[in-house]
Amino acid sequence: MLSIRILKIYLALSGGAIYKEKEIQAVCEDADELNEGDTMAGVKEGKPMGRTAGKKIHLKSRRLLAQFLIICVPLWLSIKFYSGPYHEMVRTYMACILFIIISALVVQMIVPTLRETPLLITLFLVLCAVELVARQFPGVFDPLSLAVAGQPIIGDVFSINKIPYYGVGAFIGYFVLKACRLN
Repeated sequence: MLSIRILKIYLALSGGAIYKEKEIQAVCEDADELNEGDTMAGVKEGKPMGRTAGKKIHLKSRRLLAQFLIICVPLWLSIKFYSGPYHEMVRTYMACILFIIISALVVQMIVPTLRETPLLITLFLVLCAVELVARQFPGVFDPLSLAVAGQPIIGDVFSINKIPYYGVGAFIGYFVLKACRLN
């Protein structure tokens, strides 16, 4: 629908000259989609106009997100099944770093236009809230636990000591998501 409006404006105004908003209103019914000073040359070059003018849209490559998921999920599962020295610490705390990265990658696969910082801050706050609620009300998240081959994968230990590890995971996840940008 917007492309039809752009075509109408292009045909009516013919050229790349800068027109005032009043002249554009005669062609376009929804005048707030175009700003004063927008040019048809900007439309041809794919520059943002109207509501998107001045806003950067950060799309993520789903192929790169999938590649990072292919790397992170087996690594996370291997950490959850680790049985070497300090296995309790590795299973409990090191897996938190990868869990927030995997969560961010999954959300970005679903909605690739989300910005990295607000997404990771939201995930960090949600996971911190889960840890704090589980500490205050033990057993609340027991029905949400997941175990594979007798080994708990999700929801095995709730501890407020995981919060710094979620922060480290969010920090690393920021650079992972930034690497997946198309522009």
